[in-house]
Amino acid sequence: MNVSDAARLLGYLAGVDNRQPSEAAALAWADALDESITFEAAREAAAVHRAESTEYVQPAHINMIVRRIRRERIRRDGSAPIPAGLSYPQEQAWRRVYHARIGAGVSRPEAEAFANAALGVRVLAVSERPVGELVSGLADRWRQR
Repeated sequence: MNVSDAARLLGYLAGVDNRQPSEAAALAWADALDESITFEAAREAAAVHRAESTEYVQPAHINMIVRRIRRERIRRDGSAPIPAGLSYPQEQAWRRVYHARIGAGVSRPEAEAFANAALGVRVLAVSERPVGELVSGLADRWRQR
C-alpha cells in the first residue's frame, strides 16, 4: 500500500478508535501493509476486524484479514476455467493471474478476460473451434442434463 492510501486508511480508522493519524504513522503503516493491498481492501478488512474484535486495529490484522477474504473468494469461485492449449507453465501463470483478480473481488468473466489478455490467450469463437471440440462440448452438456 502506498503512503497516501495508508494515510486515508488511518483517517478512516480514526473515526472509530480516535487514533491520531500522522505522517510518521502513514509511513509505518504503508511499510507494514502488503504492497498488493488496496485502500478498498484495507477498509473492508478494517470493517471485518471491527465486527469480529474489540482489539485495536494493527497492520498485521489488515494483512491477515485481506488474505483470508481473498482465499475465501477463490475457494467460492471453484475451479478456474483454464483455456485449452496452454502449456503447463502457461496454465500456472494464467491461474495465478486469474486467482489474483478473483481474490480482489472481480467477477469471473472479468478475471478470465484479464488473465487471457495478460498472457496473450486468444479465445476462439465457436465457428473457429475444431469440430471434435464442439462435439465433445455438446456431449458434456448432454450428460449434465
